[in-house]
Amino acid sequence: MQNYLKFISTLFLFSITVTLFAQAEQTPADEPAPATEEAAQATEQPAPAAEQPAPAAEQPAPAAEQPAPAAEEPAPAQQPEPVRPEPDYEEEKRPEQFYFDQPKVEDREVEVEMEAAKKAASEKMRYRSESSTSQLPYGYFALPETAYGSGLMLGGSSSNESAHFIEGVKVPFTHHLLSGRPVINQNLLAEPYFFTGAFGVELSDSTGGVTDIKFRPIRSDSIGGMFDLSMYGASLFVEGPLAKHKGGFSASVEADTTDLFTRLAYRKKHSVVSSGGINGHIRYLQEVDASNSFAISVVGVQDSLYYLSKVSNGAPNLSKSLSPETIFFLIKADFDHKTERLNSRFSANFVLSNYDYKFFKKDTLTTIDNRAAIEEHLSWKFSKNHALDFGVTLAGGLFTTDTSYILLPLEGETGAAKNVENFKSGNDSGYFQPSLYIKYRLNMSGVEFVPGVNLSGNLNHSGTFRWAADPRLFMAFTLAKPAKLYISGGLYSKRPQYEIATESLGSKGLGYENSAHARLGFALNGNGFFGDFAGFYKYFYNLIRRSRSAIKDYENGGKGWAAGAEARIGYADKSVSVWASYTFLRSRRTDFEDSAERKADGDIPHIFKAAFSYNLIRRINISGNLAVASGILLSEFSATEQLADNGIYLPVVAPENVNSMRLSNSISYSLRFEYLFFAEKIRLGLYADAKGSKSDVDILWNSDFSQSAKLHLVPILGTIGIRGEF
Repeated sequence: MQNYLKFISTLFLFSITVTLFAQAEQTPADEPAPATEEAAQATEQPAPAAEQPAPAAEQPAPAAEQPAPAAEEPAPAQQPEPVRPEPDYEEEKRPEQFYFDQPKVEDREVEVEMEAAKKAASEKMRYRSESSTSQLPYGYFALPETAYGSGLMLGGSSSNESAHFIEGVKVPFTHHLLSGRPVINQNLLAEPYFFTGAFGVELSDSTGGVTDIKFRPIRSDSIGGMFDLSMYGASLFVEGPLAKHKGGFSASVEADTTDLFTRLAYRKKHSVVSSGGINGHIRYLQEVDASNSFAISVVGVQDSLYYLSKVSNGAPNLSKSLSPETIFFLIKADFDHKTERLNSRFSANFVLSNYDYKFFKKDTLTTIDNRAAIEEHLSWKFSKNHALDFGVTLAGGLFTTDTSYILLPLEGETGAAKNVENFKSGNDSGYFQPSLYIKYRLNMSGVEFVPGVNLSGNLNHSGTFRWAADPRLFMAFTLAKPAKLYISGGLYSKRPQYEIATESLGSKGLGYENSAHARLGFALNGNGFFGDFAGFYKYFYNLIRRSRSAIKDYENGGKGWAAGAEARIGYADKSVSVWASYTFLRSRRTDFEDSAERKADGDIPHIFKAAFSYNLIRRINISGNLAVASGILLSEFSATEQLADNGIYLPVVAPENVNSMRLSNSISYSLRFEYLFFAEKIRLGLYADAKGSKSDVDILWNSDFSQSAKLHLVPILGTIGIRGEF
């Protein structure tokens, strides 16, 4: 199944990319390109000085408050493409997006000026490169530890307590394991949603944080793109207008080869883990008339972890982490209608996702989810300062779990749960999941007031229907021109994962997991300086926990909390960009009423990150980053036991030893030098990049848990590479 999906996805993406590119090449060079979307937005990266004081990352400031650097050059005509339809009022964005929506996730690079051989004026690279200097503030990337977890911990929540979306469509993850590289080429991204908690009503199915990466407009002036080639991997990106059509396209493919380099460099003298994956996309945009347009998007992603181990071959026994290979495909069609008062988007989408978990002794657990949905989003502006947003989603699908003896771990559990008897699973489980949100927006006299509610339901194949109502609120007060005080929060709910709500592998009466969030912050942005300082609190309840009596019985009996503070400061102009972020938090869970409180998986007390980029001279750029964080938590084994007489051993963990041991602090760093120059009709950049870490991420064991070794991230890797624009 895995090889079949890989073959089909590669063939499909390659064939359509070639077809679109061939068609696009028919556009005469001197013929005006159709006005599809704003090229300036597509090609110029806003300096982080224009970032918004969002809880988790930067956001470019609204045009009404601070002009973006792209305004320095004339921009082609544009055809508006609303994202969750954008209201057409003065700021062009919903007021709470000043905090809620986030920036391009890799923001450390600034525009590098170059002197062309045939031009006296300076030039700029239109696209950003993918490099090791890209970072996400606040978030912590670890190995996946829980069922369907991405490894990304947000604000004291484990990775499976958060949710991930592409254009509002739920997907398994939005950033590759360990590397944090987005699953869509970063040159296609605009306004990604990235928060550690207290997010808006448009998204649901999360008690922790969310990520929602969104497409940016396609350039309309001409065909162009970028390539990048190094020992870390290769990427190709193409976009532009289509001949004889009022439309445009973009397409990309990226392959991460870090795992191949790691295996060649380190072999089995070390116990290291690295990631590898491939992703690609194709997007087509068609303008019908001045008010209507439609778009079709296809995204394909594959992600894997690779191990070198001194104590075992193949998939090793890990103290806590999981080793999944994940594939997902997204097909999405949008029809947008925009008038002076009303914006509308009707969408249909389909997501196919496949998890393949491997364990020692060739045990496996495989899941396949076929999910389809239709959506309608409306934004009604009934005055300059008042608007109403409404959205409804009807989603349904079939979910299949294929396992014999294995069940995936929940938060706080050590490794997979193994059963003596065969589960005899593999049947399709149908589900229906409707959701609806309503939000009112008021923005006047320096006050932003945005109340809303999210309603969601869950109907599984057993006929049990559960629903949740989550009210949320956002308020902001302008203290002075560059500074604002804001508060946000509300209730949040998460549906139980599919297989544990079935009778064959779980308990069919399970309800939602719930949480309540509150966040208070102060943000400023002006004269090149930006900052965001906030405190947060989360309370978790009705958390799903495995019964003490049987491994496939579950109950909504857990609770917990997370609290902390996040701070980020920085400065940016045309020659330098620098920022630093720091997170302090505590996260605790109580599994049962009579249980003692313990540390949660997401308890990473200290997370410090810093990044910089400096244009040393016109043609040379130097950039780098540093990340220092507390070590992850593991559970100390009390003993081991053999499962029946089949040679499978299981660790025994006493309740008081859950997450009782913390590994050493983690340190990661990178440094990059790039020299830019012109060849005929192409801009080139030669770079040298080195990255490394000193991080223990887990402990490896042999089959009977008699030998162990610490598992590390790759100590150091280096490469030279070339990137170019055409």
